[in-house]
Amino acid sequence: MVIQGGQIITMDETVPTAQAVAIRGNEIVAVGSEGDVATVTGPDTVVVDLAGRTLIPGFVDAHSHYYGTALSGGDDPSATQELLLATGVTTVGEAAVDEALLAEMQQLEGEGLIQVRTSAYLVADTACGDLTGDWQFDIPPTRERGERLRIGGIKLYTDGGSCNAPAVSYEHGFGGNGDLYFDAGMIADLIEPYDEAGYQVAVHAAGDRAVEATLDGLAMVIEDSGNPLRHRIEHNAVVRPEMRSRYDEVGAVAVIFGAFGTCAYMGRDDRFQFSTPIENQEWEWPWRDLLDMNPNTVFAWHGDFPVFADSGPIASLSGLVTRSQTLADGTHCDPEPYHVKHAITAEEALRIMTAGAAYALDRDTEVGSIEAGKLADLVVLSDNPLTIPPEELIDLNVELTILDGKPVYCGDDFASQCGRSVPEPDGGADASASLPTNPPEFAFDGDLETHWSSGGDAPQWIEIELESEQTVTLVRLVVDQYPPGPTRHVIWGRTGDGELIQLAEFSGETDMFDVLEIGIDEPVPASAIRIETTNSPSWVAWREIEIVGS
Repeated sequence: MVIQGGQIITMDETVPTAQAVAIRGNEIVAVGSEGDVATVTGPDTVVVDLAGRTLIPGFVDAHSHYYGTALSGGDDPSATQELLLATGVTTVGEAAVDEALLAEMQQLEGEGLIQVRTSAYLVADTACGDLTGDWQFDIPPTRERGERLRIGGIKLYTDGGSCNAPAVSYEHGFGGNGDLYFDAGMIADLIEPYDEAGYQVAVHAAGDRAVEATLDGLAMVIEDSGNPLRHRIEHNAVVRPEMRSRYDEVGAVAVIFGAFGTCAYMGRDDRFQFSTPIENQEWEWPWRDLLDMNPNTVFAWHGDFPVFADSGPIASLSGLVTRSQTLADGTHCDPEPYHVKHAITAEEALRIMTAGAAYALDRDTEVGSIEAGKLADLVVLSDNPLTIPPEELIDLNVELTILDGKPVYCGDDFASQCGRSVPEPDGGADASASLPTNPPEFAFDGDLETHWSSGGDAPQWIEIELESEQTVTLVRLVVDQYPPGPTRHVIWGRTGDGELIQLAEFSGETDMFDVLEIGIDEPVPASAIRIETTNSPSWVAWREIEIVGS
């Protein structure tokens, strides 16, 4: 494969941009001008024309909880991975893996169901600070090139945030200074055996007291070694001004958030329970200072899903650069000046979301930049994040994701790369939400191999526009659902003047590929039919919908 015809941001500091990339198998074999790359092509080369779009390395999320969230909630982890690939994430760190979750993930790997490159971090303690024993020492870290499931290292919680409250030096809005589980000496004692056994340790430290204790503890362990195992500090959410220059001194990798919670400060987002007094808000997420004061520290991005459920790569890129936030319901919040002062540039943000995060996972020899010899994990964006106005970053779209040299997500303009055509249904459709890979049109394209998926839990709806006003008597639905369980669906008709009228309802146990036939006893003329799901054990989705009229 050769990719050319647009802008290529390599994240390789020696050759930051290029005109073309050549891929053989799962590896990048050439990066340079179109003329340079033409020398390695042959008669069977597939040429992908970017048509002015921008190619970047695949996004790397150094710390999230995708598998744990999906498996604990009974969701299909394959659907979670589809969502990741549709948003351009090709490598992740699964940041809190206990024995049970590891067994489930190893089973998925054995069945060939792990697509996204995943590094598992085995928990040394619970989110509440309770030590879990020494079971981790029976599972050595792995470092095989290209592996889909890697034993990345150890996760150690030092303060609250996931359980209890972050340990800070001011009073939280509800009172108290939070919960510090271990002091610096204890942190060093906990890390030392893992360091000696060759494990990388990722240390959860959210509040400034925890960050300070972790910096002190890590300094005791790695002060003479240069940190060859790349021990990390996760979150670094609250950092006092006098502490900000210490990362270079200690030598730890710093993993930081992206999508800034601006709306929470404005009282328009109530998901965050730990309120910070206004005089201390400049201490939160002080990325500009951290980058400027620690030029030799590697910084890495993490989405920390599902804690920040809307912190995908595009929202995080925008948040790092603008510090503004747009919620799922369209609410937009602009930051205060003391938040804006810690914004970073688009180039800096893109680097920590690719090369930096790859380094944090110890996978930078494989992924994170577009260089000959690295694995072909690549993403096509709708525009160039380095040249568009910062306020337009939130509007970027992922149009193509390539993993191991193979297209694994294709937007409509690249549909042929995934061997599909763009559906052209007779009517239109809308939905409460949709995965980029599973648009509403897939619910009535006559193909059971495709399906619409909201990508979210109930309540969700899909609305199908009819060619003209019709008297509908029956709605037939092919179920897309895992696991089986009780569901409730309401059928609405939209009248010519736009009013929604309830036509029918279904409640009962459903399972994948069940066919529901919901009759309408008192039909009325309708210009569109809406199927609203108010209860479901899985993400709301339909394989196929058929609307029958009189």
